[in-house]
Amino acid sequence: MRKIYLALIKIFESKKNWKRPPHSDVVIFDNVRAYVFHEYLKGKNFHVLDTRLESINLFVVLILICKLKFSFKPYEYFVEYLKITKCKLIITFVDNNNFYYKIKNKLPNLKTISIQNGLRPEYFFCELSKNKELKSDYILTWGDEIAKKYKENINTQTITIGSFYNNFIKKYKKKRNSVAFISSGYGMNKVQMRIFSGTNKNKFFMEANKYFSAEKILVPKIYEYCKKNNLEFEVIGRCEKNAKGSYWSRPDKEHKFYKDILSDGNFKYHEKNDAYSCYQIADESKLSISIYSAFGLEALARKLRIVFFNIRDFSTDHKSLNLFWPAKISDRGEFWTNSMNETEVKRVLNYALFAKEEDWNNSIKKVIPSLINFDADNSIFVKLLNKLL
Repeated sequence: MRKIYLALIKIFESKKNWKRPPHSDVVIFDNVRAYVFHEYLKGKNFHVLDTRLESINLFVVLILICKLKFSFKPYEYFVEYLKITKCKLIITFVDNNNFYYKIKNKLPNLKTISIQNGLRPEYFFCELSKNKELKSDYILTWGDEIAKKYKENINTQTITIGSFYNNFIKKYKKKRNSVAFISSGYGMNKVQMRIFSGTNKNKFFMEANKYFSAEKILVPKIYEYCKKNNLEFEVIGRCEKNAKGSYWSRPDKEHKFYKDILSDGNFKYHEKNDAYSCYQIADESKLSISIYSAFGLEALARKLRIVFFNIRDFSTDHKSLNLFWPAKISDRGEFWTNSMNETEVKRVLNYALFAKEEDWNNSIKKVIPSLINFDADNSIFVKLLNKLL
């Protein structure tokens, strides 16, 4: 009953549209980063299907009622909507929406492309495996190893392209004498933060202070290294004032978290101003550092100098928080480690900062494209789009 009650509230608050959905060659399934597709769909007939009750097409709802198919489950609504548009192709960034992979069961002639839009840990695929007959014509994945996991759970063809979003953002060439730590947020006592989406809250939520316990040990060591080597220390913020949700919209609390860690430290905190700002900061820094961050992998794909402290799974006793999963990569390498002791911190930072360009390029080949790839301006997607249309 509670779910029905919440659904009714959302329906009441959503925008209502009585017009028949327009005919389109392409429908973008969900608004998440839908604007990224606009550049690639110029000259083509397309529009966005809202999937989170931002708006409701009452024309479609009336048809469902007439067919006695109306329910609070969105699947039938999506299928009916797409039938009316007579679209040839649907594309989406919400690769973690199970409903999307059921559409082809009802509309087998409709071409579907799903694009990986972030880290997908082991728990995601555990949830996915509970569903049957999931299908997509193509799933464009970050790396080769994660592609295998999609194919195990979804009837699909995969293509490794890296991060779609990362691929189209230009590279900034200016360099500063700085080391940039990629923040994943901030710790707070008794605040539960969601680390995975799923059905069992006990498995997918964790106290924020526990999740960020590694930062309190590691960040001061990195800061001291920077002081000794005359490098500026910076923090690339995760929080943005305009972000939805109270937790991710508090850059002031994120800044304070790092000020408390570095009580006597002189560092620069970069508040997230928009979706592009973090890329520019990382591009212009001599070195970036990541613990558990999708953006860290994107920086690697851009061939930036970066160090990974793959320690979140150890510091939280949560095995699914291994950044390199499902790739079988050793615990320690030239620019990554699973340790926070001072010797290891110094070793990986020295290598990433001072290795010759040829040596660095050979090192990153050990994890590219296994973890992530790079396809400049998404040329693979463009070719696929032209083929399907």
